[in-house]
Amino acid sequence: MGSGALFSLAAAATLFYADGGVELASVQRRSASLQRQIDEVVAPPVIRSKSSARAMEIARRLEARGAQFYGTYWCSHCRDQKETLGKEAMRLVTYNECDADGKNSKRAECKAVGVKGYPTWLLDGKLYPGERDLDGLDAMLKGEVASQEPSP
Repeated sequence: MGSGALFSLAAAATLFYADGGVELASVQRRSASLQRQIDEVVAPPVIRSKSSARAMEIARRLEARGAQFYGTYWCSHCRDQKETLGKEAMRLVTYNECDADGKNSKRAECKAVGVKGYPTWLLDGKLYPGERDLDGLDAMLKGEVASQEPSP
């Protein structure tokens, strides 16, 4: 009985191979593997830090003022900016992915407002490029930081 099953398996494999199925199956497996790698690459890194009370307060003020955070999934300064605020605060902040290959890309919007580098904040119609600590975000909200006018 064992040799009969082995013969059937060998015959099926031969027919599968002869029909091009092995090549197709191999290509499909490689394609699925590459797609998983691409999905991992373009998704932004997971935010690991917990938001402090101050970060939450600043995030609420950013949200109330309609602030926009522009960045890319591959930008280390953008990742650090997100970690400064923490995962709970980042749920309140509007983040715009500027890389065309990034998840939920808003590349056209990034270009339209004149974003030239990452991270960049848009607040009250003005651009504020660069990573900021909580004091820097607070100063930005208070109007104590020079801005860059967006390009039309």
